[in-house]
Amino acid sequence: MNKALTVRTKVAGVNGIKRVQLRYRPVNQYLEYSTLRMSSTSEKDIYEATIPVQDINPRFDLMYFVEAMDNNGNGKIYPDMNFQTPYVVVKLIR
Repeated sequence: MNKALTVRTKVAGVNGIKRVQLRYRPVNQYLEYSTLRMSSTSEKDIYEATIPVQDINPRFDLMYFVEAMDNNGNGKIYPDMNFQTPYVVVKLIR
C-alpha cells in the first residue's frame, strides 16, 4: 500500500460530541489496537483521522472501528456489533 489511510465518518448527537476516536490494527490478534483522535472537519458532523503509513503493516490487512462519546458520557461504536461485524477490514493491495 505504501501510503497513509484517511478514515472519515459522520457523527452527530443531540447532546453534542465530546470525542471521536479511531481504533485500528493489522488483522493480527496478537497485536494491540492503536488509537487516533478524530478531528472535526469543515463539513457538518464529519470527523477524520489519518493512519500513518508506518502503522500499516503490508503483511496484514488493516482493521478499524470508531468510538464516539457525547457530552453526557454516552458512547457508541461503529460498526455496531448488534447489527454487523464490529470492525471494518481494509484489504491491502499487495
